[in-house]
Amino acid sequence: MHFKILFYYMKENKWRNLVVEICIGFLAVVFYLYGIPGRAISYSVLLCCTVFMAGMASEYYFYRKKYIERQRLFQSLEYNIQDLDPSCGKMEQDYRKLLLQLLQMKKQEKKEMDFRYQELKEYIMMWAHQIKTPITALKLLMQRVEEDTDLGIKEMKKLRYMKEELFAIETYVSMNLEYVRLDSMNADLSVGECCLKKVVKAEVSRFSPLFIAKKLSVSIENLDYNIVTDEKWFSFVIGQLLSNAIKYTRKGGIAVSARECRDGILVSIKDTGIGIAKEDIPRLFEKAFTGYNGHIDKRATGIGLYLSKKILDKLGHGISITSEPGEGTCVEIKVYLWETAE
Repeated sequence: MHFKILFYYMKENKWRNLVVEICIGFLAVVFYLYGIPGRAISYSVLLCCTVFMAGMASEYYFYRKKYIERQRLFQSLEYNIQDLDPSCGKMEQDYRKLLLQLLQMKKQEKKEMDFRYQELKEYIMMWAHQIKTPITALKLLMQRVEEDTDLGIKEMKKLRYMKEELFAIETYVSMNLEYVRLDSMNADLSVGECCLKKVVKAEVSRFSPLFIAKKLSVSIENLDYNIVTDEKWFSFVIGQLLSNAIKYTRKGGIAVSARECRDGILVSIKDTGIGIAKEDIPRLFEKAFTGYNGHIDKRATGIGLYLSKKILDKLGHGISITSEPGEGTCVEIKVYLWETAE
C-alpha cells in the first residue's frame, strides 16, 4: 500500500521534481563558472537537496493522508462526502462541491425511478387481480356450455383448446404477479412445516386439464415428507416446473418423486420430453434466456426458471437440472426436512 501511494505521488509530481533538479544543476554550473570552490558548491547543492527532500517528505505525508481518506470515503461516499478535509485547496474544494451536486442529482434520479417503479408495480398488481374476474367468468361460462349443450366432437375439441389457452393466460398472469412481488418476498415469507405430498398433489390437480388434453401420464411416488419451506412460494415453483415439463413433453409422462439425501431430501420432476441442449443448461436460470427450445416455442418467456431459482435461493433451497436431448429432463430441488422434537 505504501509503495503504491509513493508511486502515485512521484508520478503526479514528476515534472515539478524534474524542474527543481534542473534548477539545482544550473545553480551548481553557475557557481562553478564563477570560480566558487568545489566544496562550497557541494555544500550548496547538498543544502538545496536536503531542503527539497524535506519539503517532499512533508508534502508526501499530507498526500498519503488525503489518499487514505479518499479511499475510505469511496467505501461510503454518499454518507461521508462532507467529511472531506475543509482545509484543502481551491481546486479540491470545487471538486467537493461538484461531487455533492452529482450526489444530489443521483439521489433525485433514484427517488424518481423508485416512484415510477412503485407505480408500475402497483399497476401490474392491480391489473393481475382485476384480470382474474373475466378469467373466472370465462371458465364458468365454458363449464356451463359444456354441461348444458350437446356438443359434437369438433366443438368439444374447440372448447378444450379454449380451456388450454385460458389456463395458459391464467398461468402467465400468476407468473407476472409473482415476478413483481419478488423484490418484497422477504416480507411475505412464512416458513414452517409443509406437507410435500399435499403441495405436489394440489399443483398436479391444477394442471390436470393439460395432462388430459396432451394424454400424458403422471405419477407421484414417495412424497410422504414434511419439509421446511414457505408453502405458497414453494407451490409456485412446483407449478412452474410442471408447466415447463408439460409444455415440452409430447408423449409419455411426468414423474414426481423424492428421496432422502445427506442433509435433506431431493424432490425430482422427470419428464419424457424433448430434452435440453447441453450448451443451454448452464444458462437456464438466466433472466429471459429461452435457449433452443424457446426459439421453437415462440411463446416462451425465459422467466419461469429465473423466477424459480430466485425464489428457491431466498427459501434456502437448491435446484439443478440434467437433461438428454430426445430423452427427457430431470429437475431436482433440494429441501430440508421438518424435524420434530422427541
